[in-house]
Amino acid sequence: MMVPSVKQEEAKKFSGVWNYNGIVVPLDTVALTFARDFANVVLKSFFLQAEANMSKVIEAQVQLRLTEERTKRSSIIVSE
Repeated sequence: MMVPSVKQEEAKKFSGVWNYNGIVVPLDTVALTFARDFANVVLKSFFLQAEANMSKVIEAQVQLRLTEERTKRSSIIVSE
């Protein structure tokens, strides 16, 4: 799965418009790097968790279809 990431330039642009209740906090290079790295960790974690959840959903759908097919087969055998 391709995980998006925040680029340093994007973090710098965001820091220029970030406003916390009227307080504008200038971020230096170290703070920007930390913010970018942290955002990338969060994004990766989110996407990996979403991928794992999707795998569980797909597996549950497969199991449901298998169960439905078995039920159909067993009802055909019983009715004959």
